[in-house]
Amino acid sequence: MGTDYSGMETPLIALKALGVRYRHLFSSDICPKARLVIQEMFKPEKLFGDATKRRPEELPGKLDLYVAGFPCQVFSLVSQLAGHHRGPARPLEHFETCVKTIKACRP
Repeated sequence: MGTDYSGMETPLIALKALGVRYRHLFSSDICPKARLVIQEMFKPEKLFGDATKRRPEELPGKLDLYVAGFPCQVFSLVSQLAGHHRGPARPLEHFETCVKTIKACRP
């Protein structure tokens, strides 16, 4: 199992609730507070910050399940008006990161 843009790891919470066993190979989140929660509660083997800065060779290789939840803040009008979040310089950057991860890990 690997997750990107992991947030509070809702997919892992769902798997646990369903009684599904998994090995947590990696997670990523750009938010330091989210990474702290992920590290303490879910203990991934690797924890990345900004997934768009990660190199494919840093990934664990083959995995069975990959979940990515795009960062919603960049699409929020309220966040943009408040000046909290701006969209990525390249709008497809997050999608491209997921494609690179899928190619590297072949879930």
